[in-house]
Amino acid sequence: MSLTFGVLFLGVMIAGFRTGKYRWLAAVLLALTALCHVIVGIFVVIAAFAALAVWPGWARAKWLAAALPVGGFLSAFWTFPFVARSAYVNDMGWEKLPSGTGAHSWSHLVADFFSNHRFPGSTEGLRTQVFHDYLGPSSLQWVLALAIVGVVVASVLRIRAGIWLGLMAFITAVLFVIAPESRLWNARLLPFYYLLLCLLAALGVAELSRAVAILVAPDPERPSTLVNVGVAAIAAISW
Repeated sequence: MSLTFGVLFLGVMIAGFRTGKYRWLAAVLLALTALCHVIVGIFVVIAAFAALAVWPGWARAKWLAAALPVGGFLSAFWTFPFVARSAYVNDMGWEKLPSGTGAHSWSHLVADFFSNHRFPGSTEGLRTQVFHDYLGPSSLQWVLALAIVGVVVASVLRIRAGIWLGLMAFITAVLFVIAPESRLWNARLLPFYYLLLCLLAALGVAELSRAVAILVAPDPERPSTLVNVGVAAIAAISW
């Protein structure tokens, strides 16, 4: 439920960036997101600031400056006591992933990641293990490949939505690696990362199908809708 409200909030936010409207709706959706799950609320707030970096401008900054605090105040009857009494929250004792990395600082982990350092008891270096087991497992190889296509196409064609999704996927992956071992288990970040990969892959499929439709059309200005839909359908069935 929280993720549903969160995605709706982000969609309304982008529409608000374009039109200057929907502040009240965005605030309500943000409050509902946080009330359903605090972690998703944190994710969408980070995504909102990342969106401002991709769509910069004073008008958009003022839009966020109005929507975010109101959403926070609407949920404060629950979120404020939750934060104020966080000392009483149960510690589930989750171990940071990959195993053995929880005792190290973020700067140490960054250095170990780039050097592919192998921790005691592990058969792979940190970078190899992170990609093979979490960020790019074999079960997601096609999604990851299409997501890369989506990022490249978005960068070349300056599709800001794709650039924003790519930036958020990068931020989420970095946070997974450097997040300290705490009550916020770093594995909780992976669903957001996988969602972003799927959205980027959808963008990649859409642009590939559009390219194929233009190539086979007699008139490049009027690409075949049937081919466009057919390529997307094949991709959906393949998944």
